[in-house]
Amino acid sequence: MNVEPRPISAKTVEQSIPNFEIFQGTRIQRLWGTTEPTVISDTLLRAAVYAQGPKEEAGRIARVEGIAFSSVAELGLNFQNIFKISNLDAFINLTRLQLDNNIIEKIENLDALTNLTWLDLSFNRIEKIENLENLHNLEDISLFNNQIKVIEGLDNLKKLKYLSLGRNLLDDLENTVYLRKFRGLRSLTLEENPLANDANYRPYICAFLAQLEYLDYQRIGEEARHAAYMQYQITVDQMNEKMKEQEEYEELCAYRTEQAQYHANAFVDDVEGDNLYDLIMRSDPDGMKFLSLPLVGEVVEQYPFCGRLVATK
Repeated sequence: MNVEPRPISAKTVEQSIPNFEIFQGTRIQRLWGTTEPTVISDTLLRAAVYAQGPKEEAGRIARVEGIAFSSVAELGLNFQNIFKISNLDAFINLTRLQLDNNIIEKIENLDALTNLTWLDLSFNRIEKIENLENLHNLEDISLFNNQIKVIEGLDNLKKLKYLSLGRNLLDDLENTVYLRKFRGLRSLTLEENPLANDANYRPYICAFLAQLEYLDYQRIGEEARHAAYMQYQITVDQMNEKMKEQEEYEELCAYRTEQAQYHANAFVDDVEGDNLYDLIMRSDPDGMKFLSLPLVGEVVEQYPFCGRLVATK
């Protein structure tokens, strides 16, 4: 179980870090002043929190009383030569996290940061998009300048609006179709990937990702969008139809799950449709005898619903 460190005063932090004044500028410099791989230690976290904390009177109070990690909304840990993401579980209210320009090889240990809306992992050594399942509120993620080969691992990011994947190792243009599911996606960066050298790169993206407004920082005009659609119309229409069917199926499944839970909460499981009536009648011998009468049976067979009304009176 991870326990948040107790708030610690700025004075204590200053005394524990040599040359603490290097943290007072607009951007944190490397903590140790070396190029050795660094871990996200409590010392580094506290230094970053105080460097980015409140100023003037609020800052003075914070420096005396300390700052709890759980109260921090934004955290910058860029240019620290960090090789592994760790020790961030206490930042439960963090909305913006900056981890760019490090030597991170794997996305991990972000599960507790469920309030994140903005994440910068650009200029690292990441090879795979993974372990983002809990970041349901993420709207903006940058993975620019990494070593990613496949667009994947974003399924739970339903609120995604801005995605930067430029300067990676993406070489399969068809892989971009994966992003069709993100209806709110407005800006996509894929420049400086091998797939961007394809002659049909831009029209392909514009046709299959019709929700986009910007591609590689350039606005997609209506004429270009229409021309791209006409170029791939048959395939796009087929995909749209399949997507519509899939969405309808998922909505139906969600509805059935919701209804099943509703009935379970009311202790009347398995009552969808006519199930409740059938369950009652099967446990009522007199009702079954009544339904077996010739004239009643004919009515029930021809008009099941009316038969149920008669039987329940």
